[in-house]
Parts: sequence; C-alpha cells; structure tokens
Amino acid sequence: LQPGDRFAVVYNEISVDGEKVRDGDILAAEFVNRGKVLRAVRYTDPNGRTGIYKPDGSSLRKAFNRNPLPVTRITSRFNPNRVHPIFKTVRPHRGVDYGAPTGTPVRVTGDGRVAFAGRQRGYGNVIIIDHGRGIRTLYAHLSRFAPKLSAGQPVEQGKVIGYVGSSGWATGPHLHYEFQVNGKTKDPLTVALPQAQSLPDAYKRHFTSQTARWVAALDALSTRQVAESTAKPMP
Repeated sequence: LQPGDRFAVVYNEISVDGEKVRDGDILAAEFVNRGKVLRAVRYTDPNGRTGIYKPDGSSLRKAFNRNPLPVTRITSRFNPNRVHPIFKTVRPHRGVDYGAPTGTPVRVTGDGRVAFAGRQRGYGNVIIIDHGRGIRTLYAHLSRFAPKLSAGQPVEQGKVIGYVGSSGWATGPHLHYEFQVNGKTKDPLTVALPQAQSLPDAYKRHFTSQTARWVAALDALSTRQVAESTAKPMP
C-alpha cells in the first residue's frame, strides 16, 4: 500500500430479530492503487453459478488453476525422453507427477464435463475432463473416484473429483496430471493457460440488473472517501 491508496467494500450483514449475527458475502469491492481503480462485483447467474467479475462483465477468475492439488513435491516432470521407472526403457512422460499421500483430494483445474472415469491399463483409475475449446485434462493413478462421479457429469473448477493413489503402473502414491490441447499433450507447468470467458450475452442484462446497485454503492463510498481525504482540517 502507498500513501493515498484506498479501498471500499460492500457486503451483506446477517441479522436475527434486528441484531447483527455476522458479516455475510462481499458483494462488491474497490481498490485504488497509485491512482489505478480496480473494481469487482459478485454475481449469481440464472443457473445458480456465482462468480467474481469486473463491472463490465469480464471474469476475474482464472480459467484454469495451474495445479490439481497443493504442491508438496513433484516427483517427475514432463519429459519426452524419460526412462520409465518400472520398464527401464525410454517412454515419453506426457504429464507431471505430484507425490502425495494416498487419499489426498484431487481437484479439477477448470470447469468442464467428465469425458471418462474408469480404468485404463497403466493409468489405473483415471479421469478425463473435457473443458471445451479443444482442451482436456487427465488425472491418473487414483485410489478412488469422488462419489457419484460419472461420464457426462459437469464439474466446476476446484471440485474434488478423486483421490491420490497408486493404481496402474505406479511405484508409489502420486497423481499423474496431463494437459492436452487439440489432442497434443503440453507441459502442465508451462503451458499458456487460456483466459476465463466473459459472461454470455444472454446474461448481460440480468448481470447489470443484479450488480448496478453494488456499483452505485461503490460510487457513493468512493465519492465520500475522496471528499474526506481532500477536506481541509478545521483551524
């Protein structure tokens, strides 16, 4: 923070019988840093999905998280010339292996739909997620799948889809993660991740009707803060 920076927050208060119980959701926020204004509003679309957006409807969320679980240690990186630890021959390693205890939750890195959930030879228990735009991610060597997970099911970024294990051709518990673009595997640690898509045009009128009051509240707070900061002290 620098001198002159400021922020404002609009949020709900949860009350019972007129008495405040706790703070609720943040509905909008503004941060002014070195004169640059950054604003965000909370919006729930007609399908019940909630996200954080700029006032013009641009998404502030990343389309993909870089890693499907907290990184504790990487046991094997993307390498087209890796010597396989079991077969001792050169076999391309088309993803990244994350070492983690059996049962560690695995979270899908982006919104999508389950294309496959089952067993595939060396992968063992594996899940493939289709994210659209030619992008698929793969999660292998799982100990088990999340309850009721099945092909065709939509999943949201961050949802637990399975648990780390050592099924298939594995020397110990870990997650094998692949990132595929138009059928070609890319290094998950360096691939350029796409931007999150903005709101569909069909939702923009609803978005404006739901968020206009929060933007107006930010305007009022900002005006008051500026007035207070520029007011001269009484002699």
